[in-house]
Amino acid sequence: MKLLNLFLLGFIIFLNPWNTHAQSNKFNLGIGYNAGTHLKTGGLDFVIGRYNETRSYLSKTMNKPRFFRGINLAMELFYKNGLANFEWVVRKSDMSAETNDTTGNTQQRDLRLKMNTFNMGYAYKLTKNEESSMGSYVGMDFSTISVKTYTRVFQNGGSSGEYSRIDWKMSIGFSPFFQYVANRYTAKVYCQFMISKANYWDENVRINPNTWYDDSYENNKGKSISTGLCVRYNVFQNKKK
Repeated sequence: MKLLNLFLLGFIIFLNPWNTHAQSNKFNLGIGYNAGTHLKTGGLDFVIGRYNETRSYLSKTMNKPRFFRGINLAMELFYKNGLANFEWVVRKSDMSAETNDTTGNTQQRDLRLKMNTFNMGYAYKLTKNEESSMGSYVGMDFSTISVKTYTRVFQNGGSSGEYSRIDWKMSIGFSPFFQYVANRYTAKVYCQFMISKANYWDENVRINPNTWYDDSYENNKGKSISTGLCVRYNVFQNKKK
């Protein structure tokens, strides 16, 4: 919470130079969907790699958390030459592995990663029309990243049961982005870089109970790089001037 408050204070200070253009501001809300891929999830990639390499009996190895999806909510303030952005991005990835016993029964372990992000940013308008909020923008988000992990084990054919949470950690990052604003829809392409490392030691202990003590503590830490696309429906119609 202290980290989030610090980001809010910094963002308010950051926006102050544009307050002289307050008469040209326009407000909008957007709701939509976000999808993309983690190019890497440092630390967790190591843990999953150890899970696979220490189990020769797996009939299906566990995939690393690459594809993600989730809802996207945004509030935007438009200025003559840019926009300020407050955004919540849900990013959920599911992984699984399977083993077969001598009777042919299949046991499955699921692992879920939620790397949700609260973004605050500013983008400069590339389109020359200052009287309309519609057009192309390029900018930068500063992000607080909530990293939660969950797991469950069950027999295929039976109830999968509920996920139990392994750990919850916070990190920070930044995301350069390109955004196009239409009258009813907005599309945003971004690439997020994690600044501070996330530590997946608890995940290693949980899913690798027989081997975690042989692993270097530092190998469980790492930064993530993600790229994605957000498509939103604008609650208020942006009009041409």
